[in-house]
Amino acid sequence: MWGFCKRKRGASLIEMGLLIGLIAIVVLSALGSVGGRLQDVFGRVENQIGENLPDNCAAGTFSEEDAETLNTWSGFSYSVKQWCSTTEIALVNKGLTSIPAEISKLTQLQVLDLRRNSLTSLPSGIADLTNLSVLYLNFNQFSTFPTAISKLKNLQYLNLNSNNLTEFPTGVLGLSNLTSLLLSTNSLGDVPAEIGTMTSLENLWLVNAGVRSVPVSVTNLTNLIYLRLDHNAATLTSLDPAICTFGKNLPNPADGLGLAAFSYDTGVCPE
Repeated sequence: MWGFCKRKRGASLIEMGLLIGLIAIVVLSALGSVGGRLQDVFGRVENQIGENLPDNCAAGTFSEEDAETLNTWSGFSYSVKQWCSTTEIALVNKGLTSIPAEISKLTQLQVLDLRRNSLTSLPSGIADLTNLSVLYLNFNQFSTFPTAISKLKNLQYLNLNSNNLTEFPTGVLGLSNLTSLLLSTNSLGDVPAEIGTMTSLENLWLVNAGVRSVPVSVTNLTNLIYLRLDHNAATLTSLDPAICTFGKNLPNPADGLGLAAFSYDTGVCPE
């Protein structure tokens, strides 16, 4: 009897072991299915994140090496995602003498402030910054106009005050969305007649800019608020009377700057 019981008990143990093994197989199979579904979910989330990133990040065209180059140049500690998503860079008075070509990959950039440095040129890839609307380059050492700027069709504000320009930068004439053009403290000479085609302009600053002549076509700029021509007495000896009338009739801006809408040197326009 005891032997029979031992055999029966042993059989039960075997059956129990088989049952446990079967349960384990079912559980592992279920976990594998859940794991597969979770992997699918995580994959979809990653894809959605990729879709929400700027093109240059999602496509992998902005690399760790690009981020390292820009971090070395700027002194920032941005990740790849931070760089390719950034909309504004301000590096004022940093002693910069150049700009790395990798900046052209920052396709979300809207504001670039590089004033008070020692820049003499821009990389051609600046033209790829199609979302750029504000560009500060004042107080640098540009002697010629960076031609890449002429391709920034969404640019609205351009400040090239206090550089070494020796002529009026005709490359700006095709920037149809430009509302502010600041070219003071340069040596511009004659302002071209085509200035009259820049009908979006609201601010035209040519203070102390070595201006020799201003075309009457400037009166076509019907959106103009400020026309600054002061401190050109040594070179600008006369203005067409129509410009004087136009300037004096500019709207008086209530922006608290305390500046005349139209400024000119004594004797150029009749009092």
